[in-house]
Amino acid sequence: MESMRKLPVSRRALLAVLAAAPFVYQAPVEAAGLTALDQVKALLSAQQDAWNRCDIVGFCAPYAEDCIFLTPTGVTRGRLTVQERFRKKYGEAPETMGRLSFEVLDTRVTADTVTMAMKWSLSWQGTATTKPPASGSTLIVWQKLSVGWRLVQDASM
Repeated sequence: MESMRKLPVSRRALLAVLAAAPFVYQAPVEAAGLTALDQVKALLSAQQDAWNRCDIVGFCAPYAEDCIFLTPTGVTRGRLTVQERFRKKYGEAPETMGRLSFEVLDTRVTADTVTMAMKWSLSWQGTATTKPPASGSTLIVWQKLSVGWRLVQDASM
């Protein structure tokens, strides 16, 4: 939050709008002069927030319609199929979804692609569940499409 206070007012306002409605309209992000990486990080943050409020639809909103999701158990294709996979695996309650956090380990940026190597963690502290924490690695690829930045590939292990 401290770093948000150092941003110019217009950027702070823009990031607040992104957090509230991150996947509806992309043009103001580009107009504000944010870098590709800043835009994608804002979307990733909003995605994490959606998970933590048990909003699977919001979490999956930035996935491209034709995305590919790769895990040790197989390949899932398409945003709606990925969304249903998460719903079946994690339910839609704090006790089953836990709290998600990401740690970005590496980024690679071009004009229309952002690739992020990350560590993900789930914890169930503060819920009725006594599950041990879970974590893994993921490599995600964001691509700038006509509708804005979309997550086109996700390889989570």
